[in-house]
Amino acid sequence: MLFLMMIFGAVFGSFCGVLNSRAGSKESAFSGRSRCDSCQKKLKAWQLVPIFSFLFLRGRCAFCGEFIPKVNLLFELCGVVFGALAWVRVFGEFSEFGGFFSGEIFRALVLCMMLNLLFTLSVIDWRFSAVPQSVLLFVFGFSLLFGGEVKWAFVFVGAFFVLKMCVSAWLCRSRSGETLESMGEADVVVFGLFGAVFGASGVVAVFVAALVQLVFHVAFRKRELPFVPALCVAFLVVLFFEKEVAGFLNLDILEKFISF
Repeated sequence: MLFLMMIFGAVFGSFCGVLNSRAGSKESAFSGRSRCDSCQKKLKAWQLVPIFSFLFLRGRCAFCGEFIPKVNLLFELCGVVFGALAWVRVFGEFSEFGGFFSGEIFRALVLCMMLNLLFTLSVIDWRFSAVPQSVLLFVFGFSLLFGGEVKWAFVFVGAFFVLKMCVSAWLCRSRSGETLESMGEADVVVFGLFGAVFGASGVVAVFVAALVQLVFHVAFRKRELPFVPALCVAFLVVLFFEKEVAGFLNLDILEKFISF
């Protein structure tokens, strides 16, 4: 069953590659069949098999011979990894399986799709400093299905939305007529995802995201960097190492303080 989950991850990762390639254009990922970006010819079924089609075609289009973007292969490989990670996170180890119709299978599928879409949001945000709202809302919905902490999801969204307003007002206090945004809407929604999945412990992911963003700034030496990639890295880290990270950051007292 783990193998099937990895296949599902590769297929969904391939779809996420289409989302990434069509980001920034007016074309929807659901409009028509997949086609070559160079010659625009529609691809046949055997040319759409994740990973294997790329390897069999040696990374070139079967019609025009142009190179297929390697980022598409990256999305499919990451999908395989996310499928395996979702299985391990839900079932605890590779051997446990409760049946094809168990609720845990549904949670594993939801988590797999959520990880793939978070990776897609990170790539798109890195490219354009903006993300598609439809994908963002799907991720938030998946987080509610997987985590179920609806109360904390909206607590986090509300708290960080108010924080965004306060910081923006402070930055704009001496600049009449100019509107500054200190935090994007996408960031606020991902904070809500932290609450939906981790509950009160989502504060741990917030601290980790801040640390990851600091590392990104030092590594890339850019004045402005999108925050969604750091948030997604933090989500993945806390998803698997929540207790270890909380202990390292010594956040036990803070978690007890905010819980109710």
